[in-house]
Amino acid sequence: MNYKVKLSGVSKQYTLYRTNTEKLLDIITPKSMKKNTQRNFYALRDISLEIKDGETIGVVGINGSGKSTISNILSNVIPPTTGQIDINGEPSLIAINVGLNNNLSGYDNIELKLLMHGFSRNEINQLVPSIEEFADIGDFMNQPVKKYSSGMKSRLGFAISVHTNPDLLIVDEALSVGDKTFYQKCLDKINEFKEQGKTIIFISHSIGQIKSISDRVLWLHNGELKEFGETKTVLENYEEYINWFNKLSNEEKQSHKEELKEKRSTLIAPNQIDKNSQKKVENPYDPDVMPSRYEQKKKRKRGRINRDEIRKLAFPLQLSLFILAFLVSSVFLIAPSLSQTEIKNEEKSEEINAVIEDHDDSIERYNQAKESFVIADEAEVYLDRELTDRAQLQLPFALNILILGADAQSNSYLISTNENEYFIDQSQVAFLDEVEESDLTLQDILSNASERFFNSYQFFLAHLGEARELSSKMNGADDHVTQDNEGNTYINYPFENFTVKYDEDDIATAIIVNTEKQIDYDIDKNLLHINGYNILVSQSQEQISFIKDK
Repeated sequence: MNYKVKLSGVSKQYTLYRTNTEKLLDIITPKSMKKNTQRNFYALRDISLEIKDGETIGVVGINGSGKSTISNILSNVIPPTTGQIDINGEPSLIAINVGLNNNLSGYDNIELKLLMHGFSRNEINQLVPSIEEFADIGDFMNQPVKKYSSGMKSRLGFAISVHTNPDLLIVDEALSVGDKTFYQKCLDKINEFKEQGKTIIFISHSIGQIKSISDRVLWLHNGELKEFGETKTVLENYEEYINWFNKLSNEEKQSHKEELKEKRSTLIAPNQIDKNSQKKVENPYDPDVMPSRYEQKKKRKRGRINRDEIRKLAFPLQLSLFILAFLVSSVFLIAPSLSQTEIKNEEKSEEINAVIEDHDDSIERYNQAKESFVIADEAEVYLDRELTDRAQLQLPFALNILILGADAQSNSYLISTNENEYFIDQSQVAFLDEVEESDLTLQDILSNASERFFNSYQFFLAHLGEARELSSKMNGADDHVTQDNEGNTYINYPFENFTVKYDEDDIATAIIVNTEKQIDYDIDKNLLHINGYNILVSQSQEQISFIKDK
């Protein structure tokens, strides 16, 4: 039988910091000075095992033994620090609160999670009734998840995950908060998966649950693999340990916990610990033989003084060299750009002067600037109202610009962009205050986009108004990042053929979709309002922009 999961020397290590200042100092402190100050914690240490295809593996261990860490590693939520993982299939993690957006309703969470698993719109519509029936939380499906109890979250998360038909199902304490009827329903589903030959990893504190469904059991203890084998044998050994621990006094229990914690979190290297421990054994403390504590401190201080002086000098010296190197490199980087900036500023001043001189009584200035968007694929701007003297500037589709006034004679607008004033052809822009509710649907508009974008458009559009750091949820961005003259950043996703536009504050303000065919509908105005979205259609009808509704 082939293995489904194989772990080879997997460890997960965290560096613990007491304050943010300590974390910052750790970045700039030389490596040689970290040994006695850095505290590392091993959530998992050197785990090696194989899980066969179609097996159900129970995982047991006391709190803090590494059960949730191994479930997160197996489900690709977090990467291991060292070691190798080989999983033949698609994993799905079921745990309380995992994968659910607290601000979305139950229905929205179903749709979002299934979209992230690559399901099409038709497939989602077919699965929703079955998921709703399995979760059995009634009218709460329309309520935000943040209003759910832990049991309701568990029911919804389990219902969604089992309907994604995963190859590897990881259940982390998700059944501990459910009632007996829901537990039996979940158990029936797990048995159904077992009959289909799927691999299941079941994490629980309930010995009865583990015993009833597990083919083999993994016992994690203090972040290490204590035992992995036949269910009955491992559970007996685990229960024996639990009984032994429960018989200890409170002081002995605390001492045992501190001993386990010390093995996973140390301030100095292990070889130094061994040397120190050996030294204590060979020279036990004897008040009649050993000198006074004052003399011991003096002796240790004399032996350490040279090293301390060297360290005190080494760190400021390295820090000074680092700052000096940074300053020198900054000079070489900034000097050329300063000269180019001066040239550009001179050119801009000449253009601005030309525009200002061209202003006359024929231009009707508005009392208040009007917000508009570029609807041309690349709009040209001009230095004169007759649109004959072209400026060295092109405006991209969906760029937000301000209209300051209009020239009735030449059909041009006076605009403000890049902190300067130019003229633009009136046919190249659409006004936001003219947006009208359209009879079209999002599906009508997006039927012209790529099939990949159409199948998952709600997931992508959900990122409008989100910070750029959340773009990690959307995979497939290429390395080409561009910026326009207004400070907006554009990130392209070639697989689904769309681009996300971020403003100066790194907030997603627009999603620009490239169409694969021209839109067949007659659109009088290029700016529409459909289902809460402002939608901008290019003049060529080959680009669609979804704009954040302010």
